[in-house]
Amino acid sequence: MALNIKTKKYYIVVASLYSPPKHNIKTERYVELLKNTEIRFIIGGDFNAKHTHWGWRLISAKGRELLETINEHKCEAISTGKPTYWPTDTEKFPDLIDFYIIKNISSNYIQIEDNLELSSDHSPIILTLSESIIQKPRNPVLVNKKTDWEGFRMTIDQRIQLSVSIQTEKLDFEVEKFINNIQQAAWENTPEIKRRLKGDYYHNEILELISEKRKAKKNGTRLERRKKKLS
Repeated sequence: MALNIKTKKYYIVVASLYSPPKHNIKTERYVELLKNTEIRFIIGGDFNAKHTHWGWRLISAKGRELLETINEHKCEAISTGKPTYWPTDTEKFPDLIDFYIIKNISSNYIQIEDNLELSSDHSPIILTLSESIIQKPRNPVLVNKKTDWEGFRMTIDQRIQLSVSIQTEKLDFEVEKFINNIQQAAWENTPEIKRRLKGDYYHNEILELISEKRKAKKNGTRLERRKKKLS
């Protein structure tokens, strides 16, 4: 489903998408979805595609081909970086498969947040499009200069059981479990460093003008130096 919405400055196509997990989507199909470079659009939904680029720990074949198409057509994938799918099987880990793809819209005007009011096995994510630049905190990091590495080591020692025999069919599960243990240990032993927000979220056009001004100033300084040497 897609809608063509008129804002004060331009039209935006807003569409929803669902890609069933059983479908093996190839690059050609993603190209059909994103190939129109003349319009601004926001596509959100369940892509059933995993990639570290939009904040998850694994890369699937669909995720790899989708990211290649996103980069080729100069789009951008945005997500909360948090799980959106919560499987009922306790042997499985949550996944991040719901996100947005945007085109010709600066992410400086977009805010995305999760909604944990579960109504199904997926948690919705909310995208807000603003007419003015949205001040955002910096992206969270796994560790920082205040990480308690001794506490991290102790947490890992408590959670990892080296005496457990790993069977071949459970290897992928154990790898995911190991990665999850590392993430949890890092978060538990890393305090947040509060940063003061700066007004550095400018539109790309403004950044280009600033860059041109700096280059012109630099070239002008060089010209003045040459004149002084010649005189």
